[in-house]
Amino acid sequence: MTRMTDTEWRELCEAMADLDTAGRALAAAQQLQSRVVQDDQGRLMRLLEHELFTVREAAAWCLSDLGAAHSIPGLLAALKRGAAEGLDNDGLVAAILDLAEVHPVEVRREAERILQNGPDGLREQAQWLVEFMAGL
Repeated sequence: MTRMTDTEWRELCEAMADLDTAGRALAAAQQLQSRVVQDDQGRLMRLLEHELFTVREAAAWCLSDLGAAHSIPGLLAALKRGAAEGLDNDGLVAAILDLAEVHPVEVRREAERILQNGPDGLREQAQWLVEFMAGL
């Protein structure tokens, strides 16, 4: 599969942010998940910072599907942001745990790196992930 053009990417992102038309947003998130390729990881990482949690969650699932263990810091930052916004983060947590189950060595390494050298603000989330992974 080929990488989406910038125009295609922008149109999908706009559609995912269309909260007035839930069906459009859901269809766009599904299309994003089916069309992303490894080269889209940088764009997905930027989506983890989007103002809408639904867009952040869609990006998280794509990163999980791509096996992007290096995205753990961004995923944990999105998790922390969602908690600060009062969200339950169920979908985001599921995407992180899916990634952890499929790529446990790489994800554990990223989480432990955050615990040792990462920003204080992410250590709580990294500790949660390390504890979860102890059961794998």
